Amino acid sequence: MKGSVPRPTVLLVGASGFIGQGVLQAAAARGEINLRVLTRRTTVLIKNSEASIYAGDITDRATLETAMRGADLVVNAASYTGSDASKAALVNHEGTRNLLEAAASCTVPGFVQLSTTSVYGTGPHRGETETSLPCRPESAVSRSRASADQLVLEAGGTVVRTGLIYGPGDRWFIPSLIRMASILGGPVGDGDSKLSVISVEHLGRLIAGLLTTGTRTSGTFHAAEPIPVTVGQILRHIEERITGPQWSARTDSASSVALLLKSGFTAHQVALLSQDHWYQSDRLWTLTGARPGRFGFSAEAVEWYRRYGGT
Repeated sequence: MKGSVPRPTVLLVGASGFIGQGVLQAAAARGEINLRVLTRRTTVLIKNSEASIYAGDITDRATLETAMRGADLVVNAASYTGSDASKAALVNHEGTRNLLEAAASCTVPGFVQLSTTSVYGTGPHRGETETSLPCRPESAVSRSRASADQLVLEAGGTVVRTGLIYGPGDRWFIPSLIRMASILGGPVGDGDSKLSVISVEHLGRLIAGLLTTGTRTSGTFHAAEPIPVTVGQILRHIEERITGPQWSARTDSASSVALLLKSGFTAHQVALLSQDHWYQSDRLWTLTGARPGRFGFSAEAVEWYRRYGGT
């Protein structure tokens, strides 16, 4: 049809991970993308998809070009989030460099890097835009991701930084909040701290929308549900949908922080879930034309959290 946008050929890297699965399912559901998947695990499940599977590893430059030839876009959803500094550098920084070099060699015009607002360090952050904060990473993992973002930006690519992500596959955000509240008997303090959050389903649809705009993008975008939610609101929703009533509305802030640190949480983790950390994300919603989401657990998320540490 005259004026229609050609179907882009997109190589998705990291499709077997939490975020990658969300992008994979949303991209496959749109039916407007020639989808390729690069994975070390060739048994990765792709529901309702005719994606082509390529075996490869971002830490091995030689395995990447076959999957990239003829592609219009690379989406890098692969990341290492553990505590091993050398592995973080190998996967996050060097892996991104390998992908960028292979994309350049194959003249792939577009590159989208899925990153995190954790590269800004500990807040409080209140309504920050993509240009209002410097990167101040506080861990080896965050440093490796910030340096990878810089490589992408220097190459003219797009970096999408997410807030806290919830939904099926989440093994940290909601489970950690449940554990914190169970230790303290409620939130840290009054529970009024605001957070940028997004469901993995909404994030997947947002990224899929970015891939099909027909517009070449570059620079940094935030990806979160437009309206921040408070810790108290999240805990009440957890009580309503998952655990049943069990927490008070507030706790003593000073003693709470000390108790959580003693229980194995890091200072950054405590701050992340007890101080304001919210960011403007309107630009990406506007660009993609995607319908903004609102905080809430899907039926699949409820099932996941009940099964995985939610009770």
